[in-house]
Amino acid sequence: MRAHDPSEAEFQSDLRDFLKGNLLGAEVLSEVSGIATGRTDLYITHGGLAFVIELKKHDGAFSRVTANRYNAQATSYQAANVRLGFLGALELVDRPGPVPSIEECLWHSAFVPEGGSLPRHLIVFRVPGRLKSPSALR
Repeated sequence: MRAHDPSEAEFQSDLRDFLKGNLLGAEVLSEVSGIATGRTDLYITHGGLAFVIELKKHDGAFSRVTANRYNAQATSYQAANVRLGFLGALELVDRPGPVPSIEECLWHSAFVPEGGSLPRHLIVFRVPGRLKSPSALR
């Protein structure tokens, strides 16, 4: 994701290709309709389990606080299967130095929908965009 303004579709395609190449035995589909009356960005089935990855393109720093605004949408797909999903953000920030470490780009979030009693869980990840080559860093 070195382009100055990569699209969410490019992010989705890149992640889909990565998952297809690395999750042997899983089916990885894009834009599946009819899940929780919506359309998923990525839908992964493995055995009897199904997982949804909701993707966002985000201009600026993507933090835990920023991610919370997407909890309801990202967890809505969990009504009929395991209460675990994924929220990924393509973070578009101009950085003078290196990108954050993997530990800074991955976390767990729990969300209880209004009127519910059971938490739904998200693995949230951000993918730094506008990457520069190491020799171009200051």
